[in-house]
Amino acid sequence: MLLACGTPTTTPARLPDGLLVAPCAVDVKTPKAYEGAVTYLVREAYPADTLLGFLRQELASRGWTPQNEGVFSPGEESSHVRGWSEMLIEGEKHAPDDPPDVAHVYEWHGEWRDKNGGVASYSLWYREPEASRPYGAGPVSVQAIYLSKENAEAVKAGLGNAVKRPF
Repeated sequence: MLLACGTPTTTPARLPDGLLVAPCAVDVKTPKAYEGAVTYLVREAYPADTLLGFLRQELASRGWTPQNEGVFSPGEESSHVRGWSEMLIEGEKHAPDDPPDVAHVYEWHGEWRDKNGGVASYSLWYREPEASRPYGAGPVSVQAIYLSKENAEAVKAGLGNAVKRPF
């Protein structure tokens, strides 16, 4: 599956198998966090069906299985089950010198596990001033992290300080 775009970005070197950089991703960054992390933007409007289709298809082809609940939110249904969330966040600043505003956010969060118990966690979001319309015009922001089985279990057990926090 390919996203329609001008110049595709290749996957940066040394990302764990479960961390994908979508075709057409821009502003790709690989922060030194957890056991692997990547952030980027994709110019696609809400609900990012093409991007999510790419992630689902590519991760499944690599043997990753979607999870109904997440390591970071045990007991809560993931976006694999419930879909996108929508919220307003008060006190949002769009630039350091701007007055606080209200932000409109669409958020999708889902995790996949590999056969060894490693976790690839993906967060996608659209964030814009509440006064702007239409919501979700894009781009969509993507943050993905990788945790080994051991660190995923530590996080789930409430020992999350055992891993490096990214952002």
